Amino acid sequence: EPSVCDKQAASSAVLVQLAAPQQCTAEDRVAIQRQGPGSAADSFPGLTAECGKSSWSVFGGWKHDKFNACLTRKVGISSGCSQCFSRAGEYSFKNCKAACLRSWCSEKCLSCSENFFPQVTECAGFEAPEPSVCDGKAVPGAGRN
Repeated sequence: EPSVCDKQAASSAVLVQLAAPQQCTAEDRVAIQRQGPGSAADSFPGLTAECGKSSWSVFGGWKHDKFNACLTRKVGISSGCSQCFSRAGEYSFKNCKAACLRSWCSEKCLSCSENFFPQVTECAGFEAPEPSVCDGKAVPGAGRN
């Protein structure tokens, strides 16, 4: 039978696996922040949406490798950092299809996908630039639509 020390070591190992280190470097953060918030095609949310559109299929599901290749190329970040945002894309793919059918930056889509933002922040180690609503409603600061 395992000793108390063995049990404590095993539960510590599990905690270490769950509390993954922040995946984005300081350079990743600078590259992401440089793209800025909003819903314009060249904003960070716009670039992640563009990469997301080419990273899934009805029968194949979400493809992390395709998303990460796209985002690392477009923004110049590490694949480890990109994976934080790929997980958000996968969440939206699995949970927000109906809400996001019309537009990735519609109010309905963003309301659904923002449920995963805390996990992205934890993974990346900072709050990434956020998208703005682009479905015709007046949104302060959303002038680059």
